[in-house]
Amino acid sequence: MKTSFWLALYLLFATLIACNDDDSGDACFSPTQNIELAKFDSDMGCDCDPDIDAPNCVNSLPFKCEEGKWILSPAVLCESSLSCNETPISQLDWLQSLIKGYNDPKANTTGVEITLYDYKEGQVFLIDHCINVECFVPEYEILNCQGERICSSNLGNSTEAEQCENILKEAANPRVVYTNRIITNTCDNLVEINGDLYDNSTERNYTILDVSWDGTCLKINFSSGGCDGSTWVTRLIDQGVVMESFPVQRNVKMILENEELCDALPVQEHSFDMSPILAQNDKIYLNIEGYNKQVLIEKGISNNPNPGDCTKKPILDDLTLIDIAPTEPTKVEIIDQCLYISFEAPKFIDLNDVVLIDGGIETKAIPPTSVPVFSAGFFTDTSLKEYTVGFDISDFYTAPRYISIGQYRVFYSGFSIPDTKEAFLEQLQQKRDEIDALVNVACNNADDWKWIAIGSKPCGGPWGFMAYPKALAATNFINLVDNYNSFEAAGNTKFGFVSTCDIAAAPTRIECINGSATLIY
Repeated sequence: MKTSFWLALYLLFATLIACNDDDSGDACFSPTQNIELAKFDSDMGCDCDPDIDAPNCVNSLPFKCEEGKWILSPAVLCESSLSCNETPISQLDWLQSLIKGYNDPKANTTGVEITLYDYKEGQVFLIDHCINVECFVPEYEILNCQGERICSSNLGNSTEAEQCENILKEAANPRVVYTNRIITNTCDNLVEINGDLYDNSTERNYTILDVSWDGTCLKINFSSGGCDGSTWVTRLIDQGVVMESFPVQRNVKMILENEELCDALPVQEHSFDMSPILAQNDKIYLNIEGYNKQVLIEKGISNNPNPGDCTKKPILDDLTLIDIAPTEPTKVEIIDQCLYISFEAPKFIDLNDVVLIDGGIETKAIPPTSVPVFSAGFFTDTSLKEYTVGFDISDFYTAPRYISIGQYRVFYSGFSIPDTKEAFLEQLQQKRDEIDALVNVACNNADDWKWIAIGSKPCGGPWGFMAYPKALAATNFINLVDNYNSFEAAGNTKFGFVSTCDIAAAPTRIECINGSATLIY
């Protein structure tokens, strides 16, 4: 279990901007000016004079003036109000000695991050030795306030590794006290894990319009009152609580500093690096305060294709199937009435040549399965990148069905989701009433009945099970249930509904009780 939190404090005081108002241009009077540009990968912050400006610590963040620019520098050891068992961490000689050694790039090639946790009645330090590289196994250790090792993730000692995992399950309130992490992505800011700030920040002076995830950055499109939004400063705060589900869930909220006094309503998009929380779980459902949809983020995978890209149409042609080279998709999904296919191909292909061809043949099962062929053309280049194309299937497939492409099989309900929750819930109830009417018959012999999963929980799986006469299997009944389940799942995604993640227990048998088919668990 890897529980390192990445640079959670680096943008903590990005709101403390101080710029010169006289004739000195953009010169800065604080290292926090343009703090988002001051990174360990040599990107510089704003102006300073190395002959005048000594190394400076701003709220425990270490800065030094180098080549006329402020930069974050791990070589500067800051005094801090943080303490370990009432001893200020700046007075812990063993810790300062460790940090001095970690600042040597020749001795430290993988990167180190030190995080202080509250644990039981005191504190402990998590030292993560695998920050700037992908490690095959976690490499961390936990020390007490005297610098004595409590445990490590050493796989050669399973008891010790388990002890570390148990400590991290109970540890709380993480504070990064040292890091030499290299930042290489292009997100605007970094998510901060700060439970106290999350709980105490109550003002929401903005409206979230849309949220998307590109595999690295969470992009929040929002509006607020102001001039043009160019001076807005945002922070994304994670509550520091993991809600057990599959995938796990976390709560986040955005904080906006807006001092613009104009009466316009500008729109901005700010992006946030989610690496600190994805270090613990590769896939997470985010509950974003002020946004009515759950957002799934998965490390390295964009899961929000733009519906505006749904411009291509499938082709009905059984003869062309003989001549094309199938391309294996890396992902297939349906959003509303668009079939999105992700695939790998050379960097300079013509997307106009990408086709989806259906020979018009489908299985006779209920619902049927269509097996179109997807092709990005012939190519031998091994230098590939990932693409996503969208096919509008609203007029091509007019009835619910499964669509099988390569190793992927997705269900198409043949419908679009209403624009409002109220209209969606009304249609969902109508579909359920239609199903209930078919199964509302007398039960005289339990052997004539079966059960089927019904409903779709936002967290995954059915809400429960229902009994139905076996005779209905030869009708459109199974199709109606599949349609109902898919309709609810699509609505869950569109409107951001949430649920518990417990798994509905399957029944063991059916009994006819007072003429009613009753599921027995």
